[in-house]
Amino acid sequence: MSDEYLGMETSPEVLLAQLAGAYRGEVYGVAFFTHLLDHYQGYTDKESQRTVLQLMLNVERVTQAILGAHLPTLEVPCNPDDLHMQQLGIRDAEAWLTLPWPELMNTMLAWVAPYQRQYRQQFSRAGGFGPLFYLVDKHETALFECLQAAQQGEADAARWLRQFLAAYPHSGVHY
Repeated sequence: MSDEYLGMETSPEVLLAQLAGAYRGEVYGVAFFTHLLDHYQGYTDKESQRTVLQLMLNVERVTQAILGAHLPTLEVPCNPDDLHMQQLGIRDAEAWLTLPWPELMNTMLAWVAPYQRQYRQQFSRAGGFGPLFYLVDKHETALFECLQAAQQGEADAARWLRQFLAAYPHSGVHY
């Protein structure tokens, strides 16, 4: 049975469209985490929890920057100022501003989990675009692992985010 039969087409056009979608997701994520970081009201340990949100934002920014540097060379348009995606990110963050921290982590984990699975599947079929799909997969996995660790009460759940960021020191993003 072919991948195409299973709805898993891996033509270059489909793969590039998936990467374009991932880039738009990063624009959304940057807007989401920026708004959440600026307006969140449910902190119980503001300093450490704010650090986690800042690291999540940095993961999104690094991923957006790397995709934004490479996708145009593949003739995939990238608009870092995509107003529609920014508005969606802000709208969604607005709905979560008053959730208590544990509920915010649980809600985000449930939200990130399907994307983590999707990006992992896309990476497994990435063909010649493997490095970019690897980046997308690893960034979503870092978010997922951090959220899962936070849900389980691990003291240093943010280590997953720091490990991701340490792997991309030359992203061009300064934080």
